[in-house]
Amino acid sequence: MYKIFLLICFPMLVFSQKRIEGTIIDAEQEKLPQVAVEVYDSQNKLIKTLITDGQGNFVLESIGGDSAKLIVNDLEYARLEKVFNPEKQDGPLVLILKKETQDIQAVTLTKQKPLVKRKIDRLEFNVENSNITSLNVWEILKKTPGVTANNDVLGIKGSTSILVTINDKKVMLTGDELKNFLENIQGEELKSVEVITNPPAKYEASGSAVLNIVMKKIL
Repeated sequence: MYKIFLLICFPMLVFSQKRIEGTIIDAEQEKLPQVAVEVYDSQNKLIKTLITDGQGNFVLESIGGDSAKLIVNDLEYARLEKVFNPEKQDGPLVLILKKETQDIQAVTLTKQKPLVKRKIDRLEFNVENSNITSLNVWEILKKTPGVTANNDVLGIKGSTSILVTINDKKVMLTGDELKNFLENIQGEELKSVEVITNPPAKYEASGSAVLNIVMKKIL
């Protein structure tokens, strides 16, 4: 009887979880690659973090229930939240990010937002003279586009099999040791962060991507 019940219910479980495609674009309809998308369930619990591909696309799989939420919190754009019903979502999701604007009067800004440059094989996150240099390097990495930190483990494109380097030299630390080391480096000492998704041969990368921390001075 139990087996018969499973045979009846299994197709219902399979079809209740859909595959939903999505795309992230800006106000000019340009598709945005290497953007992190956080997926939350109806209890506001983080399920997973996705990274858009080179065409700004992402795929939601095994998302059930009648309510889910997507959050995009990119430093170049205003924060975006999208609540939707996975069961009733028939077509693709299109998320439009808008540049964040602020009305400031009688204030002189000496710090700017970090500048993001997207190249063929990497993303350069230039934080020198920006408004986040007051943070330590670990916190800055967590804010770097394309980088995720789940359970204090760094990842790129959802993969934690990455190589961490400082000024192109491999860091021989992992886990809590790496975190503690980076927490003790102040952001003022940092020039930029390179998220290299297609590492050149010089890195001899043991992982799928390289996270290169570029310091103003050699440590």
